[in-house]
Amino acid sequence: AMPHKLHNAIVMQCLDLIDLLRKAPHPRRYSNINEYLKEVESLSPYAFGMLFTGAPNTLIQKMCLELKLIDAVFDAINAPYNFNALTNDFETFPVEFRPAQNFMYVTIQCMLRGNSRCQSYFTDRYSRVWRVNKSK
Repeated sequence: AMPHKLHNAIVMQCLDLIDLLRKAPHPRRYSNINEYLKEVESLSPYAFGMLFTGAPNTLIQKMCLELKLIDAVFDAINAPYNFNALTNDFETFPVEFRPAQNFMYVTIQCMLRGNSRCQSYFTDRYSRVWRVNKSK
């Protein structure tokens, strides 16, 4: 199980990065992280992602690319799948990880939004069990 403090730290880091990745960050919807966690559990991934739309900050996107933050978030998203691939256990998935994972999906979306260079880079990412671009 993911420790509660680690889970909250991941979500807070994602929220901070999402804010940086938009030209005009929206005011935070909630002051308490638990409110965000309730919302992510009540919405579809698409609906949750739509809460964080906005014009991209291309400078921050470039920094995410150059500093390999795209890779780090991609690897974090895939960590449970990669772990399960080692044990050949694809039936279990740590459900306590899902809310943090949804925040990481939105973070990746913001890193790629409207930026063809970042999108092209992302298509070359792969993990033990998942490849973004299956034609490569």
